[in-house]
Amino acid sequence: MSGSRKKVAVIGAGVSGLSTAVILAESIALGRAADAVDITIFADKFSPETCSDGAAGLIKTVLVQGTDPTKVTRWMKATADWLFHQARSPSASEKGIFICPTFDCCDEEIKDPGWATCVRGFRHLTDQEREEISPLAKTGFFYLTAIVEGCLYLPWLTKRFKALGGHLVKRTIHDFSELSREFDVVVNCSGLRARWLCNDPNMVPIRGQVLRVHAPWVKHVIDFNTVQGFTYVIPNTDVVVIGGTIQDGNWSEQVDPVDRKRILDRTAALLPSLENARIVSEWTGLRPCRMNGVRLEKEDIRTKHGKTLPVVHNYGHAGAGLTLHWGCARDAASLVLESLFSSGSCQLAPQEHFEKSRL
Repeated sequence: MSGSRKKVAVIGAGVSGLSTAVILAESIALGRAADAVDITIFADKFSPETCSDGAAGLIKTVLVQGTDPTKVTRWMKATADWLFHQARSPSASEKGIFICPTFDCCDEEIKDPGWATCVRGFRHLTDQEREEISPLAKTGFFYLTAIVEGCLYLPWLTKRFKALGGHLVKRTIHDFSELSREFDVVVNCSGLRARWLCNDPNMVPIRGQVLRVHAPWVKHVIDFNTVQGFTYVIPNTDVVVIGGTIQDGNWSEQVDPVDRKRILDRTAALLPSLENARIVSEWTGLRPCRMNGVRLEKEDIRTKHGKTLPVVHNYGHAGAGLTLHWGCARDAASLVLESLFSSGSCQLAPQEHFEKSRL
C-alpha cells in the first residue's frame, strides 16, 4: 500500500494521459498537497511515438460517435479556450499552438455544427467563396480555430509534468491489479489498449494516413467533407499536413501507396498549388474510437488482490483527442481529486489558474 503518501497511476502518455496528469499535478500543487501525492505515468509509448504526435492538430470535433453532443461541445469549448489563450503566450511556438483561418466545406446541405460557438468568427461562406473551394461544395463555413501540433505539444506537457514532480515509467499495464498494491487511484487513458485492459469490445481503430509536404505558401486550412470521406490541408509550423483516410477496423500502421496516391490526387484537385509540393514525411496512426462514445467516468474495480481500486476512465476519443483533451482532462482530474480527498480539501484548479499562469 502507499502509506501516508497517496499515489496516483496514469496509464497512457498520449495527449489525454499527459494533460490529465498535468492538470492533476497543478491542482494538487495549488491546493498545497504536492508533498502528499505522487503521480506516475505508465506507458508502452511516449512522444514522439504516440498517435497524438502524428495528428494534424486541427481543433474541430470529428468522428466522436455515440457521445452526448452537449458534453462534446463543453469539452471542446474548454479545450479551445485554453488553446486560444496559449496561442497568445510567449511559449506558444514551443507548445506548437497557433490560430489559423479555416474554410470548412461539405458536399451536402448540413446545419450549423454544435461546436460553432467554440471557434471564433464563425460564418457561412459566400457562394463565390464556396465555389472557389470546390464546385461540389453545397455548404461552407469560415472560422478561426486553433492548431496544436502534437509533436511539439506532448514534449511540452511532458516537461511540465516532470517539473511538477511527476514520474514516467515505460511499461505496459495488462491488468489493473498490477497497480492495486501500490496505488490509491488509477487513471485509464490507455486508448486502443482499453480493448484488452478493460475488455471493451467497443474499442476499434479508425486508421488515418497523412503526408507532410513543403508548402510554405499555404497559410489557411481547407477541410472538405464528402460522402466518400474527407480531404484536408492543414498548415503546421514547418510543413503542411495533407490527408486523409477514415478506415474503420483497419489495424495496419504501414504506409499504403494506394492511399498516398489518393491523398495526393484529392488535395491537388482541392488546391492545385500543392501538385508539385515536396513530400517531407508520411505517417499512419490508429484513432482510438469507442463505438458507443467517449468513456469518462469513475469505476470501482475489485482486483485480484481483493482490493477495491478506484479507476477513472478517460478514453475513446477517436479523431477528436486533441480537440477534446483539455476539457476531458479537467473532468477526469476532478474525479481523481474526489477519490483522493473526500473532504474536498484539494479541488480542481480553476481554468483561470492555467490561463494566468506563465506555464
